[in-house]
Amino acid sequence: EFVQNLGGYFGSVVSMSFDTSAFSGKDGQAWQSSWTTFYWGWWISWAPLVGIFIARISRGRTVREFIAGVLLFPTFVSFMWFAVLGGQAIFRQMTDKGLVGPDGEITSQNVLFDMLDGLPGGTILSVVAMILVSIFFITSADSGSLVIDMVASGGDPNPPKWSRVLWASMAGLVAIVLLLAGGLSALQTGTIITALPFSFVMVAMCIATYRELKKEHKLLLRGQNRQRQEQLEREIRGSVTSDLKGNFDEHFEKPVTKVIERVVNRR
Repeated sequence: EFVQNLGGYFGSVVSMSFDTSAFSGKDGQAWQSSWTTFYWGWWISWAPLVGIFIARISRGRTVREFIAGVLLFPTFVSFMWFAVLGGQAIFRQMTDKGLVGPDGEITSQNVLFDMLDGLPGGTILSVVAMILVSIFFITSADSGSLVIDMVASGGDPNPPKWSRVLWASMAGLVAIVLLLAGGLSALQTGTIITALPFSFVMVAMCIATYRELKKEHKLLLRGQNRQRQEQLEREIRGSVTSDLKGNFDEHFEKPVTKVIERVVNRR
């Protein structure tokens, strides 16, 4: 399933990235707004928080180490996660038909635990899943409140704890209000509205990052060329000096010695 999903992803990522359900009518619009656009908005809204947090903990790392540790490895783990859990859910639905309702409806809050309940040791797996979900939300809220507090404190890398607690509490209250006001759809709409203006900022950030990396690359090349030039000058200077000594010392050594002997004899 992992190999098959990997091939399917690389074979469809370009076409699906540009798919707007142009000829699917209202069903296509509903799908785009409730899934595709929502997830894009979700990722974009998290970008400033996660970006600043990762930049802080990655200080001193090279670009190669950053790409491997932050982009490639988590992507591989995500592929494996979806292949194992998603593949198990699809297999169970194809064989037992116990996860999807008769009308194709899925209760997203329960489907994970329904799937784990059908596995050996399902109760233990459900507890582990609850712990993992809790760790994810707690660490995400903690890092998010830290970044917001850093920005609100004028870039202070170590803001006071009371303000971090305040920002985390405010974020939790906003989420609770949105859920009580309109459920998950209200939370999705709020996320999309927040992410839309920042999408333009992300494009500007990509351009600025490219320009800074290009400028740094030019400085590195200039420094390397200067080092090569200095090394070449040292090598040429040493070679010329040794050649002069080897070619001229023998010719000038005897005449100079004779002149010195004449001067000594005259005195």
